[in-house]
Amino acid sequence: MTPLVKGFAIGRTIFAQVARAWMARKADDDEAVSEMARRFTVFADAWTAIEERRGA
Repeated sequence: MTPLVKGFAIGRTIFAQVARAWMARKADDDEAVSEMARRFTVFADAWTAIEERRGA
């Protein structure tokens, strides 16, 4: 987790496809949580990189 990222709206991008797979039983709980965390991390890292470039 990064202190720069606190609740910006990217929800569907993170969970929609994963939720469909989970509801279709193509992913178990651990797989779904892991993939959502991975997707969040991609956004958080991008956000952090942008803020660092801006000198925040």
